[in-house]
Amino acid sequence: MGAIATTLVIILTIGTAAYLVGTMLRGIGNEKRTHMRVWKIFGLSLGSCTLFLLTWIGQGVAQWQEFTDEQRDHKEAVEVGDFTSDFLQATLGSGGTIAWSV
Repeated sequence: MGAIATTLVIILTIGTAAYLVGTMLRGIGNEKRTHMRVWKIFGLSLGSCTLFLLTWIGQGVAQWQEFTDEQRDHKEAVEVGDFTSDFLQATLGSGGTIAWSV
């Protein structure tokens, strides 16, 4: 049951990110047709998206190192499924994400 839930969360997360990036790219395409400046209009969105993805990848690398060290200390096998569960809980959980408020 845990593997199914983890897979579902991964699919939903990737799907949501793909939808948001696709919507932004479609908006950029629409603005290019009207000869408006892309960076002036979409600079904040592009910058925020880039920073979020870079920090998320950085957190994944750091957490992977910590996870493998912990598994090695306990003489347990390193399994990607266990790491994925821990990573998703840390980044998508209520306390591990940045809350954007308007």
